Amino acid sequence: MSLKIKMAKGILWSIVERGGQQIISFLLFLLIARLVGPEEYGLAMLCFVYFVFASVLLLGMADSVVILQIKDRFKLSTLFWTIMSFGVLLSALCFSFAGIIAVGFDEPGLELLFKWLSIVPLLLAAQSVPYMIVMQSMNFKVYAVRSLVATIGSGAVGIYMAYSGFGALSLVIQQIVLYSIANIILWFFVDWRPHFSFKRSVAREVITPGLKMMVSNILTFFEQQIPRLFLGHFLGAKNVAYFSFAFRMRFALQDILIEPAFVVLLPALSQIINDKAEQDKILQVIFFLVGFIVFPVVILAALTVPLYVPLLFGEKWVDAMPILQVFLVLGLATPFANLASVIFRVNNKINIYLRGQALVIGSSLIAVYFMSQISLMAAGWAIFGFTVLSVPLYFFFLERWVKVRLWHHFSQLSMSIVSTIVMALLVYFFMEQRSGEVNTWANLFATLTLGGITYLILSFLLQRKKIMMILPLVKALIKKQ
Repeated sequence: MSLKIKMAKGILWSIVERGGQQIISFLLFLLIARLVGPEEYGLAMLCFVYFVFASVLLLGMADSVVILQIKDRFKLSTLFWTIMSFGVLLSALCFSFAGIIAVGFDEPGLELLFKWLSIVPLLLAAQSVPYMIVMQSMNFKVYAVRSLVATIGSGAVGIYMAYSGFGALSLVIQQIVLYSIANIILWFFVDWRPHFSFKRSVAREVITPGLKMMVSNILTFFEQQIPRLFLGHFLGAKNVAYFSFAFRMRFALQDILIEPAFVVLLPALSQIINDKAEQDKILQVIFFLVGFIVFPVVILAALTVPLYVPLLFGEKWVDAMPILQVFLVLGLATPFANLASVIFRVNNKINIYLRGQALVIGSSLIAVYFMSQISLMAAGWAIFGFTVLSVPLYFFFLERWVKVRLWHHFSQLSMSIVSTIVMALLVYFFMEQRSGEVNTWANLFATLTLGGITYLILSFLLQRKKIMMILPLVKALIKKQ
């Protein structure tokens, strides 16, 4: 099977996984958010700062499985036990400091939440190596099964507990059930089992690439989670809830539109690391798909926020709409920052990426600290500005130290940008004309339909040849299925 077909199948299953997971998660989020309310949801999100930290730390440590294409069973075992030891340490810290954290935030309910959450790092550590083994094999069908079954099972538990009045605890237990089911499914599909062996020299070899990625993930954690602490300290739990709500919506969209391609891109480019011409062809397609799919969906989602937020989540979440629109538009820059990260990883130059990442995130957090003392929107615009500025910085680093040029690929975006702008203007004037009417599902459906049809017609007229070039790959994929 050719690499392109493997990539297409991987993207297809990744879309099934992430799309299905996000649709189910969105429905669950919709129900649970209504049941627990902003205050309890805000408490859970403060608690999840540690959960996300453990997640990015432990999964990043296993990065070498893909980057170094590790298949030796003893090397995998050494890596597994190294990561498990970190998982035990993170669980112990979470449980031990639960009371101190609750006192620090003056929220007594956090103690119980953190003690329950201490189970999660062990579950994350247990799945880290088999998770990367599946990625190495590009068998993304396993991810789809794992995510969908775990999301449905854990969601049922979360809804039951939220309906029964457990509040924020229902969200924590939901995560425990989620990763328990995910572990069972991953280990069922992976043939490898860890041996009771550990070699220090081997540990250094297999953990080094992962440690670099772990540092990158920690920086990303700071970028995404520390603002919640600033907002919680200066503006209270409700603003944390609005911020987390906006982030949740943005990453749901990102998971469906962006992540499937980039999850597949890492192992795919790792297999053709010395074929720069083939890599360039793949990157050209990625740029075209970002413009063709991501741009219009992100802009349409941002424009229609005033329509779907009250309908889906109720009036209690209306105050979150402005920050949600800012974060959704930020999704236009995210694919290019993610692409830079993948290329640095593939070329084992993550240390170069870390320099730019540290500069951008450090500056961003300083700005967010001061802006959080003003308002939620001020903090949101600070994050927006530094994320957009990161893209030219990363591209400059790639060109100078990795000898990979990406600027010329932006020409692939031109016609998609034109189509998106025309669509956005038409949708905006349509919404203005109907602004005095009662907000209904029919109004939302009409607006989305108008935007979608307008964009598709313009795209087909302006870039028919490029669209037709993608069709042979789709047809080949269908035959393989």
